[in-house]
Amino acid sequence: MAIMEYLTIKGASAALYRFDVYPINVECPGVGGVYAYTKRSPAESPGGGANHSLIYVGKTNSFRKRDKAHEDNECINKADPNCICLYPEGNDERRLTVEKDIISAHKPQCNAHHTT
Repeated sequence: MAIMEYLTIKGASAALYRFDVYPINVECPGVGGVYAYTKRSPAESPGGGANHSLIYVGKTNSFRKRDKAHEDNECINKADPNCICLYPEGNDERRLTVEKDIISAHKPQCNAHHTT
């Protein structure tokens, strides 16, 4: 499971969260944390890099199990994500805080509830 790159996502609180970025079809580990489905596209500025559009942010006790649960989600499938970004976090309360912070800041298109 090779990391493609790292993605730093800023929450509404101004906290920065560093996610490991993987291709969408990777077998995710069985650890808990916060995850994001993104659409990665090449950066338009010289120097390379990539841009990520957030599609969905969630939290889970196991990336492996949560990842499989979204295979039939119509909104996520229509958005055609090509990356899954993982932020491992063992504490469930902390996962909820991070998830809410990111959703509040970015309002991803497939999060039915936009936490304020």
